[in-house]
Amino acid sequence: MTNHAINGRNLGTAIVIGSLGTTVLGIEPILLSAMVHEGRIAETTVGALVTTELLAIAIGSVIGTRLLARFGAHSVAAGAGLLTAALNACTIGVKGDLALIATRGAAGAIEGILMALALVAIARSRQPERASGLFLAAQTFIQFVAVSLAPSLALEGSNTDGCLAILSGCGLAAALIATIAPRRLVPPERKQSGGELGPRSFVGLAAVGAFTGATLCIWGYLGLWISHNGFPAELESRAVALSLAAQIIGALVAAHLGSRLLPRATILTSTAFAILVLLLMLHAQHDIRILYALSAAFSFLWLFTLPAFAGLLVEIDPTRRALLYIAAVQLAGAALLPTLAGIAVGYHGIGGAFWLAIGVLAIAMALVAGLHAPPAKIEKEAW
Repeated sequence: MTNHAINGRNLGTAIVIGSLGTTVLGIEPILLSAMVHEGRIAETTVGALVTTELLAIAIGSVIGTRLLARFGAHSVAAGAGLLTAALNACTIGVKGDLALIATRGAAGAIEGILMALALVAIARSRQPERASGLFLAAQTFIQFVAVSLAPSLALEGSNTDGCLAILSGCGLAAALIATIAPRRLVPPERKQSGGELGPRSFVGLAAVGAFTGATLCIWGYLGLWISHNGFPAELESRAVALSLAAQIIGALVAAHLGSRLLPRATILTSTAFAILVLLLMLHAQHDIRILYALSAAFSFLWLFTLPAFAGLLVEIDPTRRALLYIAAVQLAGAALLPTLAGIAVGYHGIGGAFWLAIGVLAIAMALVAGLHAPPAKIEKEAW
């Protein structure tokens, strides 16, 4: 598919810029836990804040693809990077549920524009599964570095402000790297693809949205889950850092295997194991080593599985237009689930979020299982 080709240098640059825009997704457990412990937001507001920012990132990613169709990639990336830095810096010291929801929502929309550069580059790559795996590995590595630095960068004793300073720095880094971004990075056009997305594409997108929503539901409450098991706050950072390392390994393994894996079988098998891990987490002993191992196992499965959804969408829609919306539906699912998780936590404690995630992962499996069809039939319907 020569009309999708992008060289390695431009792909790498776009992936790094997009990864810097996703740093908040990795540092989120520490940021949210710090906000709650410092009295900046109520624990019951966590779900609403997560929903707002993730929906904003999803909307921003769609806006970003539109901007890239009209303007140069380096201009879009530089502007979004500077705005990301400014909005996160302005949030330092802010308190109150409504104020934080508003500022995090604004920052999320701009972060989504940065993410769009990576999404368009992946859609134009020769091996989208491999490119998707590299994107996940790159963003997780940056998140790992951010999480590792967070405990030592507290501003005037505030871990919240330290996290915000890190996010602001990531925006500045994206603006700097934008100077070597490609001048043009245009999304696949509709006239090249032969029409709108088909029903199977929507089912596939719904499945990846459900999967990501369930995993982000657990991720958002990981720090609180550690503290609710009676461990001090510093162990939260260690658990999150270990989980991010496991995510990097999972994404790199997926990128290495690439198209050699069968997307549907990979998704069904890995999701089944993820459900098993969550069940074990619910009944884990109060042993930090067990908690570390289970959170790392879940994190590995999470990012090992996600690239397979890119392969599944390409099988369903070889035109690759569905890939442009994969981040939007992922983040939409990740935004809606934490809201429901917040309600579940209010009634049933942290365990409510886990049971909700288990149920949604089962739904994602059912959607993927229902997409089974001969490749020829799928390709004919997509075209």
